[in-house]
Amino acid sequence: MTTEQKLNNQKTIASCHIKIGGSPVSSEIMDSIMSIEVNQTLYLPSMFTIRLHNDNLAWTDNAKFKIGNDVVISMGYGTATEVMSGEITAIELESSISSLPVLTIQGYDKLHRMQRGRFTRTFNNSKDSDLVSRLASEKGLSASASDTSIVHPYILQNNESNLEFLQRRAKRIGMELFFQDGKLNMRKHVQGSKVATLSYGEDLLTLNARISYVDNVTEVLVRGWDVKKKEAIVGKSTSATGYSSLTSNNESSAKKAFGTTKTAAVFSPVMSQSEADKVAEAIFEELSGRIMQVDGSVLGNPTLLPGKCIELAKISTTFSGTYYLTSCIHRYGIEGYITEFAASGKQANTFAEQVGGGENHWELSRGVVIGIVTNLNDPDNLGRVKIKFPWLPQADGQDIESNWARVAMPMAGNNRGFFFMPEVNDEVLVAFEQGDLQHPYIIGALWNGKDAPPELSQALSSGVVKQRLIKSKSGHIITLDESDDKPKISIVDKTGSNKIIIDSQNNTITIESKDKISITSTTKDIELKAAAGKVTLDAKEIEIKSSTNTKISATAKMEVQGLNLEMKASASAKIDGGGMTEIKGGLIKLN
Repeated sequence: MTTEQKLNNQKTIASCHIKIGGSPVSSEIMDSIMSIEVNQTLYLPSMFTIRLHNDNLAWTDNAKFKIGNDVVISMGYGTATEVMSGEITAIELESSISSLPVLTIQGYDKLHRMQRGRFTRTFNNSKDSDLVSRLASEKGLSASASDTSIVHPYILQNNESNLEFLQRRAKRIGMELFFQDGKLNMRKHVQGSKVATLSYGEDLLTLNARISYVDNVTEVLVRGWDVKKKEAIVGKSTSATGYSSLTSNNESSAKKAFGTTKTAAVFSPVMSQSEADKVAEAIFEELSGRIMQVDGSVLGNPTLLPGKCIELAKISTTFSGTYYLTSCIHRYGIEGYITEFAASGKQANTFAEQVGGGENHWELSRGVVIGIVTNLNDPDNLGRVKIKFPWLPQADGQDIESNWARVAMPMAGNNRGFFFMPEVNDEVLVAFEQGDLQHPYIIGALWNGKDAPPELSQALSSGVVKQRLIKSKSGHIITLDESDDKPKISIVDKTGSNKIIIDSQNNTITIESKDKISITSTTKDIELKAAAGKVTLDAKEIEIKSSTNTKISATAKMEVQGLNLEMKASASAKIDGGGMTEIKGGLIKLN
């Protein structure tokens, strides 16, 4: 199929060729084609649309136009160049009483397969580049991914398509994920050699170019928390590979006019210094890509593809330069072959993106965060604390301190509940009322690489919890031992010498002290009872004393025995044997 068009009074013959299922379509089909459009976007599946006259519904059931058939579209002049390879995903019939029927064939490149289905799963000890190869293979695609070096111990794919998931991972580290040359590619943005030079008044049909420094920053910080070291992680970037050669030309003017500006990403958790640096670089690069944006159209040029560079010439020093293409549309029809192009940075500029809200991809929705306790002296005595947030940007070299934060406690109520306050410098988990950072709540305390769990070796064994315990700062311990061989409850003070043991296996209670044990009732009785056993008092010396009467009785035999036995009454004494009294000794003296 060919059409004739003119530019600069030069006649050109544009041509288009289509293969479906590996073979060219018939001349009858080509003669019926009304228009062909190939819409290519760097970060989304590329799409083709073929519209053709469908007189008497001649093409509706044609075997060429079956869902899933491979389609290759080439355009150009003389020798056509491939601009699209995809597969049919939709067929549409349009018919009305006032016009001839139209059949529309639509499809995408094979990147669309990565959008099919949503998955929730985890990946352990994986690199992002490994994920690209693995998930592409699941959809029958080959992949080429630049090595990302960082091994992540845990990655969650949370009810996302494979494409959404990989795009999110790629954006986070400043990589480009796109489908080209039959492969799923992930790479760092590269400013390659130009594929075309387009000049004002010669090649360009339309042009819209824009420079904006509204979103420009001179430094990006990414702050996180190192659990092992119990310290802040700070990643920084002050430069990036630009999407246009012109950004550096205007940067000095912007700095002179507006000064230097910084931005911080604090809602994207990072686990290491290298990860923080990569995320900072990715954010800086994305913001830099928004400075220079351009779109335009030229006489059809099949070499213009997303991910390639063009040079714009003869449009003043302000806008002349090299641009990195992010989308192209190749249109072919009775008016000829036209190519539209755009360089818009890492923005798909889709409707969903434009209305999707103000949050940038690196600022996740606010969930719980890490805090460090700084102050316990609540002026209102409500058990509140203050905390600092090491992941927030510092003010005058100091960490930002919170408002007074309420502390969630079990059974908290009117003069009741647990009272386990965190200590200054403890790491805690913080939530915010309605997402407002001015209203923090402490919902728990955390262990880390500096503050280890207590008695861990005894509490856990072979993946089984053996003990649950409470241990105070000074070392007092209450232990619930749930092991099969020695279940018990124990209360032991910090010295280890004073303890109460409730032995569940032997059904015994033991109270032990290195020093004196005192049992006192100030107004009532103290009762020791062994209903089916005996009460044993065993000591170096035993003294029984009362301020009034003392009574010792037994329903059967009572026996008092000692090396020497002395009974003395300061007023009177009486011995009554009831039936008989017997006094026996080697010598009996009555005075």
